[in-house]
Amino acid sequence: MEKAKVSVVVVAHNHEDVLKDCLNSLQGQSLTDIETIIIDNGSSDNSKKIIEEYSNSHKNIRFISLELMSKNKARNIGLHEATGEFVAFIDADDIVNPSAYENLYNSAIKDHTDIALGNIQLFNGTRKWEHHELKSIIKKDLPTLREFHKHPELLLNPSIKNMMIKRSLIIDNQLQFNELLTEQQDLLFTQQCFICSNKVYVTTDIVIKVRDLTNSDVIKQTSTLEFFDNLLVTQTELINYYNLKDITSHYSHVEKKLWDYYLTSLLTKAYYFPSEQYNDLLRISSDFAKNLSENLMENNTSKISKVFYTIFLNQNPEEFHLLMNLLSDRSLQKGAVMIEGKYYHYFAKYFPKYKEYLEIKEFNLHQKIEILSLRGDRLQVGGFAFIEEIDNLDSVKELQFKNKSNGQLISVTLETLERSDLSYLFSKNSINYSDGGYKTTTFELSKILPDGDYEVFISVKVGDISLKKPLHIFYFSTKANSKPATTKTHSIVPYFPKKNLHIRIKKTGLLGKLKTKIQKSFRDIVYEFGLLVLRREWKSFLIFYLYRLTQRYYRNKHIWLIGERKDTAQDNSYHLFKYIQKNKIRDNCYYLIDKKAKDYEYIKEFGNIVQYGSLKHTLYLLTCDKTINAYSERANMYTHEYLQVLKCHPEWQQNQKILIQHGVIGVSRVNHVLNKNRMGYSLFIVSSDFEKDHIVNEFGYAENEVAVTGLARWDALENTGNGKTILIMPTWRNWNKSTQQLMNSEYFNRYFSLLSNPELHQILEKNDLNIIFYPHYQTQIYMKDVPDFHKRIKTIRQGEETVQSLLKRSDLLITDYSTVSFDFSYMEKPVIFYQFDYKRFYYEHYNQGPITQDLLFGEVVTEEEQVLNGIKKFANKDKQFLENTVENPFVIKTPKQHAKLNYEAIANR
Repeated sequence: MEKAKVSVVVVAHNHEDVLKDCLNSLQGQSLTDIETIIIDNGSSDNSKKIIEEYSNSHKNIRFISLELMSKNKARNIGLHEATGEFVAFIDADDIVNPSAYENLYNSAIKDHTDIALGNIQLFNGTRKWEHHELKSIIKKDLPTLREFHKHPELLLNPSIKNMMIKRSLIIDNQLQFNELLTEQQDLLFTQQCFICSNKVYVTTDIVIKVRDLTNSDVIKQTSTLEFFDNLLVTQTELINYYNLKDITSHYSHVEKKLWDYYLTSLLTKAYYFPSEQYNDLLRISSDFAKNLSENLMENNTSKISKVFYTIFLNQNPEEFHLLMNLLSDRSLQKGAVMIEGKYYHYFAKYFPKYKEYLEIKEFNLHQKIEILSLRGDRLQVGGFAFIEEIDNLDSVKELQFKNKSNGQLISVTLETLERSDLSYLFSKNSINYSDGGYKTTTFELSKILPDGDYEVFISVKVGDISLKKPLHIFYFSTKANSKPATTKTHSIVPYFPKKNLHIRIKKTGLLGKLKTKIQKSFRDIVYEFGLLVLRREWKSFLIFYLYRLTQRYYRNKHIWLIGERKDTAQDNSYHLFKYIQKNKIRDNCYYLIDKKAKDYEYIKEFGNIVQYGSLKHTLYLLTCDKTINAYSERANMYTHEYLQVLKCHPEWQQNQKILIQHGVIGVSRVNHVLNKNRMGYSLFIVSSDFEKDHIVNEFGYAENEVAVTGLARWDALENTGNGKTILIMPTWRNWNKSTQQLMNSEYFNRYFSLLSNPELHQILEKNDLNIIFYPHYQTQIYMKDVPDFHKRIKTIRQGEETVQSLLKRSDLLITDYSTVSFDFSYMEKPVIFYQFDYKRFYYEHYNQGPITQDLLFGEVVTEEEQVLNGIKKFANKDKQFLENTVENPFVIKTPKQHAKLNYEAIANR
């Protein structure tokens, strides 16, 4: 091909499961004059084969195959082969936005810049977020064109992946990636490019999506002396380059970045670091600290930074060993301590000689509004607020309205709501923030506020510490619930300077009310037409007007909309819908599913099916009486158009939201996901009084919002086993986010070892037993070909057979933490809980619930040998083993009545 405008260098190493996404994003670029140089860096999977296929079918893809070497060495080979006017570097698991390189290239040419860069979006299997390190660079108030010596924030750019660099800049300055560096590999090269450039173009647009696969297995693997030694090498090379260029005055920005990274690495890797290597780590850390400038330590505001620095310099092994032990102790309470009437970081308890560095002179108030609405003069507020670093036991919270003209302060006390999820989410249970929640409260503003303009604050008092902050509203959808309103006597206008809530209340006549209504209507019209004109979302725009035309008709039908995931009809939603349709007890009950899904076959005979994603789907969401789901409603039922409508008209959502669950809650605490303030369920279905008490006490629901009915699917439970079938059905781990991570994990290798065990095979043959291995559907995403362990072991994937069918025809369940164990126990069949990673699971994946190991209804084991012994007991029909699950206090048993009880609870709500 002719000389390209942009050469993109991609280094791949064992990326077979994501490589096609990356290559497709490059082939889909709106800029056509692109060459892709993709380097297979010694892959042992199918990456090389995939690259060959793409290079053979696309003329602009050049393929280089290498023996495994450092990434920077591979990048240099790609750089040497590049012919483009500009060059970009990405990894094989990244996805480039379709117009990214065209926009960067055109802007660079237009403004004669050497570098163009944009924003990064990080993502994993569950969420998307912007790179926090780019916040100081990607700012709308900063100029689009910059020079590094005037804008040193450019030096903090966290990656090479969001940059496009003029190749002549690299050639003229003889730049290349430093092949000595294996940690922070991009950093030196990006610094060199910025320093040698004339101008840099910066856009706020997201140009690349970077897959974030960080997990504890990766952290554990990089908890080595080599990792920290390599950071020392990076630091040394950076210092040498800044000295060479005689620009050491600019080095402070990068120095702080690298020091913070070193400390963060130590904090996160301490738990996994081998204690026998502490002395060698201290030596490396001491050398790193000696290279730091005095100016950095003088201006560094971190309480613990100076403690680390001093311990490193002192090279006292006892102090360093104690420090590492503190960092690696996950059970340690890490709240602030009071010494002689002053508050200190908890380190002061163990290092009293460093107290001067550790005094906490200012605390921070952390607050979040989860519920905010204004209807007439009724303001409803719900959320949490706590003071960081201290136990918030018995904290007092107030909502304060400050009159902006005369300073008058009107305070209203907020009633505490227990939120154990806060301690887990914000401190991994090392600091008690459970009293940080407050009950959703409604205020009649016209009764408590005189006419005036008010700024609204949240105030928290813990002991002698009292803090307040403006009531900050982060999400647009939260603000949308509060619009200008009128009562018989007043006009009430909320507004949000810097996303903080302000309220203007004024007694007014007809003209004032009309003005407020016009203001509200104008805002709505601007939003609606913005969707069509600016964003070209015609379906969303159409829904606004279809709703206005049809809402009365559909609301009069009193629709119930039931669903699970968009492609499933197997769980409690399916069984409830089947009960309703078979018994013909409700006409306007509809099931939501993609009619192309396999599970559609299970449900089509019952009629009243709504195609997932259709206009009818969105209209029914807006007009139904009740939405009913066994899973997360927002994730599994909401269309994009529905969410767009609610941003403008949240008041149109008038349905009751019903959660009928897909398991029994208690083994894990999931109140951070299902809290009343977060999900707003009108009715919560549970399976025992024990579970109800847990939901009422910790999830924020009232007694009458929780119904003990059991699960609808239990009506179909019937033991059809032959006494010879073992079901192995583990749940998943959120730290396995790629095929490589899954295959290298203890989780996978434990089950692989068990299923490959010759002793297990002998037990199966001797006793005429068979095993069904059914991995969690999240695990199946990354699980490639599974070997044939034995002729008596069969692996089943999602869609081949329903989970309930597997449970019914199996006779022994081996699981870890899965709630299918409750279904199995319901049929009074034995369960083995293989919990080899109990502490890790309940530290990194879920928060431990009230049903602890000693309360489980089956044998709890941690070793493979114990699993085999349990299988032997099952084969030998050991009476005590078989009766372990007969008594289960966590499920109610009303055979063939659970769907009926579900229906009655929902209908009477």
